[in-house]
Amino acid sequence: MSDVLVFIRRNLAFNTMVLNFTKKHLNTVDYITISEYKNASIYIDIGKYKLLDLTSKEWSVVNKTLDVEDILLKDRVLRDIEYVKSKEMILKVAKFFIELYSTNSFKKLVTYPVDNFVNDVMVRIARYFDIEVIGVSNFFIQGYKRLTVYGEFNKVRDVSDDETDEVYRLLQ
Repeated sequence: MSDVLVFIRRNLAFNTMVLNFTKKHLNTVDYITISEYKNASIYIDIGKYKLLDLTSKEWSVVNKTLDVEDILLKDRVLRDIEYVKSKEMILKVAKFFIELYSTNSFKKLVTYPVDNFVNDVMVRIARYFDIEVIGVSNFFIQGYKRLTVYGEFNKVRDVSDDETDEVYRLLQ
């Protein structure tokens, strides 16, 4: 089984971006796709869980990794539904990813910048399991990508003066 997990959604352009990034920059075509839609190798199916399914060990992981209130506040969909239901959805997603990461040996997770609770929980729990998380975002200059998970700055490489001058020229 592959050690690279790639999060995709329903948007073909975004999916193409993360898959091409994975192929080109991680030099692999051996990856597994995952999605909350049924268009990937792994379907994030939280409907199969109940809160009672969380084991004491999994509750421990949840308590160490998730700030449920923070996740709730950042997700516009969860803010619009009943609090208890929102919290239950977060915990079911946590159960899914704890099981997934416990039973596989993923080394890298390629995703978009976090924009919803499923993505947020996936990333937080991946980091608990020491999985390197790479958030890929398109950039307005052709051929460049921004690497960020939560919008933070990540220095990827040193840039030559010639490249800096070329990008500056493009911006003008």
